[in-house]
Amino acid sequence: MQLVSLEVSNFMRIVEARIDFDKNGATISGDNEQGKSALLTAIKVALRGKGEAPEDVVRRGEKAAKISLDLGDLAITRDIDAKGKWKTKLKWADGKTRPGGTQSILDTFIDKVAFDPTKLERMKGRELAEEIRKIVPGLDFTDHDAKRDEKFKERTDVNRDLKAKTAELEACPYHKDAPAEEYSAAVLLDEVEANRERNAANHSKRKALDDLRASAIEIKNNIAAMTAKLDETIARGKKMSAEVDKLKDLPVDDLVADAKAAEETNAKVRDNAKHATLSAEVTSLDEQADSLTSYMDQMDEVKKDAISSAEYPIEGLAVDGDVVTYQGNPLEGESRARRLVVCTAIVMARNPKLNILLLEDGSRMDKKTRAEILEYAGEHGAQLVIEVVGADEECTVVIEDGEVRS
Repeated sequence: MQLVSLEVSNFMRIVEARIDFDKNGATISGDNEQGKSALLTAIKVALRGKGEAPEDVVRRGEKAAKISLDLGDLAITRDIDAKGKWKTKLKWADGKTRPGGTQSILDTFIDKVAFDPTKLERMKGRELAEEIRKIVPGLDFTDHDAKRDEKFKERTDVNRDLKAKTAELEACPYHKDAPAEEYSAAVLLDEVEANRERNAANHSKRKALDDLRASAIEIKNNIAAMTAKLDETIARGKKMSAEVDKLKDLPVDDLVADAKAAEETNAKVRDNAKHATLSAEVTSLDEQADSLTSYMDQMDEVKKDAISSAEYPIEGLAVDGDVVTYQGNPLEGESRARRLVVCTAIVMARNPKLNILLLEDGSRMDKKTRAEILEYAGEHGAQLVIEVVGADEECTVVIEDGEVRS
């Protein structure tokens, strides 16, 4: 599709005007406050609807405004009354209708950002880079960067834990002389108690022997009466003496000391176990951090490859982060003419089905710049509608008092 004709009546400053476009478009000229800008606005309103319309659409004193834009395959008519009521009609050259709402149909082939390369040319850094990413496949890294940021935050958390565990590990004592497992102090204390009970029994037997000896002495004092009993007592004493001679006291103090030493050793064993656990956690966290770093490096490579293989609308254009370059140099440092040609290519890529350019401030460009843009647009089959103040040999339409001068 391309611009064929535009008819406007009672729209903004326009009383009534008709423009027939040629293959290059049109250059609209005239003095200030005559209605030049209104014609470009009328084109945008016809294509995009209310979003492009100023507050006062209908010319003062009139009941309604009308815009008719012929695109060859499609004719668009917008009727707007003074009360703000809009009526839109689409007429296709093939006579067929298209499914969907009127504006939604137009939005399928009309970019919502801009037809005007001068608006792109005024954008800086990140804003312009975002516009280019919208038209170059593979340069929209929104999801990619979000995933990378997620991994970066995850790695930050892991490194924080790693740092804390490493500090805890360094503060944890390690005893080379400690055994692998703890001693059982309870077993040693049980043995102490058993030995104490055995010693108490030994003591009882010794006391019994002492009692027998005392009894023997008493019997000896009464030998005559107690001879028989003395013999029996002596016999019992010999037998018990043999048993006592065989008794052996078990150690108590040494076992208590061993139990205390065992607890000290066990403390070392616990320290070593904690040291081993912390060491394993530090190793695991270190491996996680390395894995996340490797994953992020791979994501950076994918992004780098996508940037290097992207198909830009003009040769030499590139986007790296928020920096837009042309022929290896920052685009902001190029001449305005060169920037406008690059932005023209971007606008054309954004509107492949309706390749038109609207330049509202053509008077800010010198003739050479306008000629470069016109030449580039013509080489790529685009129509250029440009607004300039005054009139010269380049003008194809002159506006005076809201009407096309014959």
